Amino acid sequence: MTNLDSEAQGQPSDEEKYVGYGRSLHAAVERAIVPWLTSTLESRHGAELPAAVVEAITSAAQDALSNLTELIEADVDQPLSGPLEQIRRAVSTLGPVLDKHGFARPARDPYDQQMRPDDVHALGPISFMDLSEEVQSAGITWGAAKAHLHTSRRRTE
Repeated sequence: MTNLDSEAQGQPSDEEKYVGYGRSLHAAVERAIVPWLTSTLESRHGAELPAAVVEAITSAAQDALSNLTELIEADVDQPLSGPLEQIRRAVSTLGPVLDKHGFARPARDPYDQQMRPDDVHALGPISFMDLSEEVQSAGITWGAAKAHLHTSRRRTE
């Protein structure tokens, strides 16, 4: 059955599925990012987080979600960085607030420093699994749908 056949039978097109998987990824990140950042920083800090840090976490999470929305709503062929990079960029903005409140910067290897120079507190997730199993599953599914859609477009051109 081709994509056109499935559309004619009322089934979602590959494009619609891709968008739906993107929304699922967004929702999973939305549920995971604040608890993940909070627990990561609490475990490093060894105490309750200052109110300014909690506010900064909320702001960074909103930035990450906005970045994800832009990525998910973009055409599959638009050259944007992936979801993990969108999240990494947003959480790296926590650095100045953490510095101001005396959070120690963790030791980082030279490769990490070179690849993510702005993430001085090493908060950017390395994989979807860092955030949660749900994010991992949604991220892999979204990535596969993106690859499928990209490939299927090339076949029809």
